[in-house]
Amino acid sequence: MNEEDLIAVTDGINTDDLILAYKGLAFPWPMEGEPLTPWFSPDPRGLLEFNDFHIARSLNKFLKQTKFRVTYCQNFDAIIDHCGQVERKNQEGTWISKDISRAYKELFKLKKAYSVEVWNESNLIGGMYGVISERYLSGESMFHLETGASKLALVSLVKRLEQMGLCFLDTQMVTPLLKSFGGKEVSKNEFRKKVDQSIILEEGFFRELAGG
Repeated sequence: MNEEDLIAVTDGINTDDLILAYKGLAFPWPMEGEPLTPWFSPDPRGLLEFNDFHIARSLNKFLKQTKFRVTYCQNFDAIIDHCGQVERKNQEGTWISKDISRAYKELFKLKKAYSVEVWNESNLIGGMYGVISERYLSGESMFHLETGASKLALVSLVKRLEQMGLCFLDTQMVTPLLKSFGGKEVSKNEFRKKVDQSIILEEGFFRELAGG
């Protein structure tokens, strides 16, 4: 994250901060061990447009054969806890601090956040979570304990959101994994235009996403 993308620094974090920030296209990105919370609104911005969504042939074969099952918004706490604990290549520590975890869990209770769970029988083996803003969804973090689990979560989410009338997922940044799916960077102005033109996510959106 670049310094020029930093728009605010706060002492702590709460759900009101999160709701207001995402509405303004910003999000928190704390540094482990630092007491203050920095907020960023990057330019360019990571974006996954569903028209450009690409599934590799090998992954498509896996998706057709896998017995893993997917649920939505059934165990948000476990998902964010796993995302905060999993070791990541070329990354020391985690940005998901105790304060971040607590705030997003509260956001989920307000139906302003979501999770995707991937199961192997009764075992949680992967998933992702994100935020439900007024006109867009963000993808915050994902994890896997078995090969293909996080990819299955993302593919399932994209297909579900497309059926619900959405056209893109905010990814904030573009990792190699997201790039392999068609993720790209767009200017902040272009991202804002896409958000402004998107459908309004009514209160019933969370219930529909969760499956009832």
